[in-house]
Amino acid sequence: MNNSIENIKRSKQTILEIIITTVIISIGINFVVLGISNELALNNNLALISVGSIMIILSLSITFFRNFKKSNRNLIIEATLVYDNENRKIIDIDGYKFSNDICRYLNAALSEDKNIEAMWLKDRLAMTHIFNEIEPDKTFIGVSRSGALLNQLIEYIVLKKLSTLTTDYFNCPKCDKAKIARVERDEINDFVVSNVFINLFSKPPYERAAFDNKEFERNVVYGIGKNGAIYDKFELYMPLKCQFIREKLNTIILKHPYFKLEIIPAFTGFGTALPYDFEKEYMQIDDISNVSCYKIMIGINLKFSLLAFFIKKEQYYGWIDKFANELISYASIDKFFEEIRWDMIRTFMKCNK
Repeated sequence: MNNSIENIKRSKQTILEIIITTVIISIGINFVVLGISNELALNNNLALISVGSIMIILSLSITFFRNFKKSNRNLIIEATLVYDNENRKIIDIDGYKFSNDICRYLNAALSEDKNIEAMWLKDRLAMTHIFNEIEPDKTFIGVSRSGALLNQLIEYIVLKKLSTLTTDYFNCPKCDKAKIARVERDEINDFVVSNVFINLFSKPPYERAAFDNKEFERNVVYGIGKNGAIYDKFELYMPLKCQFIREKLNTIILKHPYFKLEIIPAFTGFGTALPYDFEKEYMQIDDISNVSCYKIMIGINLKFSLLAFFIKKEQYYGWIDKFANELISYASIDKFFEEIRWDMIRTFMKCNK
């Protein structure tokens, strides 16, 4: 993914270069027009100045918007999960971090919370229906109860990545702490209420039997309890004036005067296909007839306002591109296949048969 903040910086430089070039050209044109006006005895100087100014402003505006729009991003990351239909569990893909975390956090939740376990085992992962209104952009996809639960878990995993990245990013000498805001569990009630995993994993240990209701020290941000139960303190760091809001389910929005970042993690029940022999050779699954592969999509929509042109300290906004790039490396199934060099491995196996 291209660097959006760098694009904004380049837009500024481009505009400055155009202004300088335009001034030089305008001076030259002015001499030419002046000479012609004198020859033709034209004295309507105000009209000439007005027309020339409008043309200059118009050309600058077109160039600015063309360059500035390149900073916006619209990206869909495609991930994959493998599901055992008979045992109603997700099968881990070794080395694939997205799958590793989904399995680890799901198993931790199932072992600690009987309500979550009951909802998960109630039915199988599936798409239940598609409701399509007259307008194409108003198509609604229904999923099973376990599918809705998986959507909440994916949202939690994405939030956890954002939390970890912003915590590390803003923990640097270049960042003025007075210009950074910290968001904690108590400030995201909309997410806590609507997402059982955010509620469970960020809940203080003294409220959880899996941790013997013990009080943890303030600086403890992660802990493991009975049967693999997980405590993961929620902290998110953002530039001042940045709002962390919930407009609708399965949508995370960060809104700032300079930008709007929308993150949409989604399990829709659509299937996908893994490379030939991957389940058998890499995952060691003998019988793949009862296994389903599902596509997970994580949408990232980044839009900058015109005010972003006046950003002075880019270090407070570089985390946006870093987050998107890390999420691609973390969740993209294609990136995973590139990392393990599956095409080369498959060729090697084929040559040795």
